[in-house]
Amino acid sequence: MDRRIRILLIVVVVVALAYPAAAWLLGMSVEHQWQEREQYALQQFPYIVVVKRDYRRGVYNSTEEVTYSMSGVLAGNLHAAGLAPAPEHAQVIVRTTIHHGPLPQMRAFAPATADTEIVLPPQARQTLAAAFGSQAGMTIHTRMKWLGGATTVIQSTAFQHQDPEGESIAWRGLDARIDLGREIGSGSLELTAPGVTVKSPAVNLSFENLKLSSAVQPAFDVLTVGTVHVSLGRVDIEQPAKSIKASMHNFTIDTKGSVDGEYVSSDGTIVMDALEAGKFAASKLVLEVRFDHLHGPSMAALVKTVRANERDITVNSAPADSVARMAEAFKTSGTDILTHAPVLELPRIGFTTPDGELLMSIKASMPGVTHSDIDVPPQLLGAALVKHLQASLDVRIDTALLDKLLDSTGKGDTIAAQMQGLQRQGYLKLDGKALTTHLTFQSGRLKVNDLPFPPMPTAPAAPAGK
Repeated sequence: MDRRIRILLIVVVVVALAYPAAAWLLGMSVEHQWQEREQYALQQFPYIVVVKRDYRRGVYNSTEEVTYSMSGVLAGNLHAAGLAPAPEHAQVIVRTTIHHGPLPQMRAFAPATADTEIVLPPQARQTLAAAFGSQAGMTIHTRMKWLGGATTVIQSTAFQHQDPEGESIAWRGLDARIDLGREIGSGSLELTAPGVTVKSPAVNLSFENLKLSSAVQPAFDVLTVGTVHVSLGRVDIEQPAKSIKASMHNFTIDTKGSVDGEYVSSDGTIVMDALEAGKFAASKLVLEVRFDHLHGPSMAALVKTVRANERDITVNSAPADSVARMAEAFKTSGTDILTHAPVLELPRIGFTTPDGELLMSIKASMPGVTHSDIDVPPQLLGAALVKHLQASLDVRIDTALLDKLLDSTGKGDTIAAQMQGLQRQGYLKLDGKALTTHLTFQSGRLKVNDLPFPPMPTAPAAPAGK
């Protein structure tokens, strides 16, 4: 036999013998990574609990079947309100088939690939099958990475359905890609959903062009920072029987969180190009929110305590039990957050109508708060904190819009007369076609346009001739 052929045969035999061992070892590693990330996900959602887990590992393939259920006060409240079945009947099974590498199914070069399906409760499956037949479908495919992390691709097929009673639904599909980083809690998400339209005699609903993207990483073990962007092209809601009709155009949410030493800051912006609801119509709606100087370790401790409390509270626990536990959590970690002088700011709140524009900005902080200020009887807590409060409010509103809003109250003339009095005293100022005012609260005192409010009493005039 030719020497090269012998060498080739030896290589083939070695590979044939080594591959099962490699697949087995990779299967052990993948099982550990898979369940580690499942545990992290459960920590983020304490209302979800594992009822049962079954993991069966083979040489080339493994299967995992996990039964999840809702728990805690939220589950009990949803059931009591008729919005969800009893927790023991609201179980969802997540079934995953994991194909071990290094060449899973001979289709990829990866530690493993996985295909996941979600098995709904029997009643939910029957309802969906009766409504949509086999049209509605979703695939979830994951590819593990050699250096840690994974990529999951989710696809939902488009479908249309109409029943004899005149109800119809048109779902235009969904595509999502989730990239998990090596560090648990880090990753990115890209999701697009062209939209859905639901029509029935009772209600018509549609949304178009949903997009979501995020890139986040963990901070202080249980917190998350990074960027999130959500946009929705259009939403329309109509209830003909109640003459209700509303539409929203180009709605976006942007958030950004960052860490600086022991402190976390977070900025958020909500923007809507146009909103129409009944007789109200506005454009350029905006809300900006900023949290600054939030003490990261204290926030993380609060989150851990709240999650632990929620896991401990059973469905049958009284709401008072939950409230008491949350209050106790805020007395410790929540107090620590306040003593580190957090700042809340709403730099821009406003909207525009055909009659004019309204703009506001708010800023508040409580520097100097100590544990002794907060460790007081509940009835004294408000007064203890107010002495540290530093806040400001700026308002600008076009007079035409103000007149329109006052007319809608039915008491426009009375309120307008009161506002004219405030304007004469300097608490309101006319700037072109708009009224403005600037409020500050510091050291327990309120000022409006730098004037004490309420007005100081006027000293009585001295009698004539004295």
